[in-house]
Amino acid sequence: MKLLNNIKEFIITNLYDNTYALNFILLFCSLFSIEIIFRLIDGFSLFSFGVLRIALLLIIIVYILCYLLNFLNSRIRKIVSAICVFVGSTYACLQLGFLKFLGVYGSLQSVNQAGAVVDYIKDFLKSFSPLFLTTYIPFVLIVLFYVFVKKRFYRQNKNRLLFSTVLIVALFGCIYYEFIIDEDYQNKLQTISNEELFLTASNPSLSVSEFGIFGFGITDLRNKLYPVKVKTEIQMVATKVYTDSDKVINGIDDNVWEYLIANEQDENYKFLDNYYYTRNKAIENDYTGLFKDKNLIVIMMESANDIFLEYPEYFPNMAKILNGGWSWENYYSPRNSCATLNNEFSGMTSLYSISNTCTAKTYIDNTYFESMFNIFNDSNYYTFSAHDYTEHYYPRNQIHTNLGSQKYYGVEALGIEYDDVNYKNWAYDDEFMKSVLNILDTVDYTDGNFMSWLTTVSSHQPYSMDSKQGNAFYSMTDKTGFNPEIRRYMSKLKVLDNALGVLLKGLEEKGILEDTVLVMYGDHYPYGIDTDILNTVMSYDTNVDMNAEQVPFVIYNEGTTTEHPYVYTDYSTYINILPTVANLFDLKYESRLYMGEDLFSEDYKSIAIFPDGSWKDDFAFYNGATGKIHYYSSFEYSVEELQKINNDVALKIKASTLSVTSNYFANLKRKLDKRVEELNVLSENACLLNENAVYYSEINNCEDDSENEKEVISE
Repeated sequence: MKLLNNIKEFIITNLYDNTYALNFILLFCSLFSIEIIFRLIDGFSLFSFGVLRIALLLIIIVYILCYLLNFLNSRIRKIVSAICVFVGSTYACLQLGFLKFLGVYGSLQSVNQAGAVVDYIKDFLKSFSPLFLTTYIPFVLIVLFYVFVKKRFYRQNKNRLLFSTVLIVALFGCIYYEFIIDEDYQNKLQTISNEELFLTASNPSLSVSEFGIFGFGITDLRNKLYPVKVKTEIQMVATKVYTDSDKVINGIDDNVWEYLIANEQDENYKFLDNYYYTRNKAIENDYTGLFKDKNLIVIMMESANDIFLEYPEYFPNMAKILNGGWSWENYYSPRNSCATLNNEFSGMTSLYSISNTCTAKTYIDNTYFESMFNIFNDSNYYTFSAHDYTEHYYPRNQIHTNLGSQKYYGVEALGIEYDDVNYKNWAYDDEFMKSVLNILDTVDYTDGNFMSWLTTVSSHQPYSMDSKQGNAFYSMTDKTGFNPEIRRYMSKLKVLDNALGVLLKGLEEKGILEDTVLVMYGDHYPYGIDTDILNTVMSYDTNVDMNAEQVPFVIYNEGTTTEHPYVYTDYSTYINILPTVANLFDLKYESRLYMGEDLFSEDYKSIAIFPDGSWKDDFAFYNGATGKIHYYSSFEYSVEELQKINNDVALKIKASTLSVTSNYFANLKRKLDKRVEELNVLSENACLLNENAVYYSEINNCEDDSENEKEVISE
């Protein structure tokens, strides 16, 4: 009894009567509780160094906040304290909503995507789980305390308080810093070190896991105002040893590249030169040139997930393409801050987009000489792109032009009906395909072939309300018992399927169906529909191991794939589309500049990589945010093998990010152009050059392959 009285007296004397300490405890416990609730909802561990870092950071923040509040009177101090907790609860709740709706945490780097949420506000709010509102429990409790506990918060001595604040902040700041830089306090399998993560906030999921939602918010704000570049080093290492039987696809001449590296002064460019130079070259295989001199149409299908494949009775045209083509059953289109444009960008460049940035829009002036459009341009193709919507969200006209598209057609140029006021009524994709076929009638590509990139729109959300496309074929699923959102979605997919039928028929009527290859993939799954609802009609659980991100991918050609259709089980994403197409069409390209690989290569690594550093292969799913791995069989990777995979994943994402932010490929092209000019001066017959693509070496095919010639090129 005496012990309890002593404890009670201690609490009253040192905490309750000490109003500064009491306010500190109230604020700290409130904000820390928000973090804990957030982690529980998000599935993060409560027993990790991340929780300790969260506590240390909150001690620093709350101590500074309490010092500032000391200048206010008691009543205003309570109000401001409650507002701070309310803001914290709201921020946490909104981040849970962003994650649920968009698949990523909201970031200031992607603030230009706020319009998407505003336009789809009903669906955004509808996606909220009542569980998210539990983040407001700490706010309610602190308000109740202030209301019912009539306690005045007296001001403390300002000079003494300033001294203690500086002392506490400095002490806990040093401890916090140690827990960031010391590798002993982080997961050994992390794809990004905590130090780099703290400086750049480049991986929101991992940032939230390691620093908490408030820690991520602070680093995100700081990085928006004062971006930090982290130096990354890579050593020149020996590339793969090729045998005499290997038919290596030569890109940039190694002598030229080594010359550029030796003379590069910029650290970022030098790092990227070294990284790309030391990657393995592609080797010809049985599929090389299979579609040489054929036309290509790439179709990125808006919000098309595997429902499009699993119900062939409703979608006969897609079923025809699927059954007569090569398809990949483990293909993924991972979401990020602006999934449609970022995944379009990655398909066109084989680069990973910056996950917390609408990459192509933010870096709109960048150019990419190695893009899909440009390598087809170099092979005398006429290239064009089209999308049946306006520039409201994404300025594709400029983006596609800088990516090498010779002509871009927006919905106005296509001359089809659209609704630019009510976002729910999109243009009809079948009208879109009719317009594309009309374009083919007006384009003069007689000296070569055509390559086109088409992005559809009809199957876009919303699915929670009536719309022209959502109602058009709603009755098609009358007797299924499916959720209304699913039925509206399937109605929109039916519009897309009809569009595919229009395209196939039109190509056949023009007599070019057999000479045209279709490459089709979904940009992302219909995230406007809750995954629990999707699970009612899917053959797999979309809530497990990123399964929701699974979408169709198929390559189709009448007369080639139709004779030997096949379903591949390899894991893949949009990152592999460009190198696969380049090999199938036997184009001149530098394979080392692509983060993806040719899907038909004997060396292809079956893996799907996600924006937060997670990955999935035949054996396991690795969660980049939590550092946990889920195996599908008794097989297990060693720690060293996991570290190697994670390091490779991290380096690919980091190199892609730096390539975009530094406009690396424009710089590389300038350097190559300059070196070619120098070689032309040094030699009248520099066999480095070829008439179509001056960047690609044909040195091994030169008739005059003298030692003197080689010396000129490597000088």
